[in-house]
Amino acid sequence: MAAAAMIPDDDDDRPSSKIGMILDPTIRFETHSGQPEEVDSEKKAIYEPTIDYYKDKYQLDSITVTGLIIGARGTIPGFLAKFWNSLDLDRVYLSRITIAAIRGSISILRNHIYKISTL
Repeated sequence: MAAAAMIPDDDDDRPSSKIGMILDPTIRFETHSGQPEEVDSEKKAIYEPTIDYYKDKYQLDSITVTGLIIGARGTIPGFLAKFWNSLDLDRVYLSRITIAAIRGSISILRNHIYKISTL
C-alpha cells in the first residue's frame, strides 16, 4: 500500500515535500520479541527496490518502507505502537485492528478444524 502526504517545511518560503510511505502490515503468530524488527527488515527487503518506481509514478520526493506486525492473538508490539504514535494516529483504531486480528485468527482456526473435505 502506498500513500503520499504533503509535509510542510519549517521555512514557509520553500515548497512542501511530497513524502510517501509503503506500509505492509502482516498478522503472524508471535514467536519471539525480535519478530517486529525482523518483519520490518523483511518488508524493507521486498519493497525498497521499488522505491524509484513509486517515486516516479506518484511524483514523490522520498518514500519510507515500514513492515508492521500484528499478533495473531491480537498483540500490538511496541514497534507498532511507537510507529502509530509517531504519526499521531487515534489509538481507537489499534483496538479495532486487535479485534479484527483475533476474529480473523478464529475464523481461520474454525475453518481448519471444521472444514469437510470435498475429495
